[in-house]
Amino acid sequence: MFNANPRSADYSPANFNRLARYLRQQGKPAPAEAALHTRQLARRDDVIRQAGG
Repeated sequence: MFNANPRSADYSPANFNRLARYLRQQGKPAPAEAALHTRQLARRDDVIRQAGG
């Protein structure tokens, strides 16, 4: 499991984008790609602020 929400323990924007591209290639609806930010826990607060949270 992964998602593009930096508050989630499953935060993985690269995998989220990879799946979105795959869905589009298959002609399926897909969310917009997420901005890529670091996944380091020590920087998570910065990432949340950058994402507007």
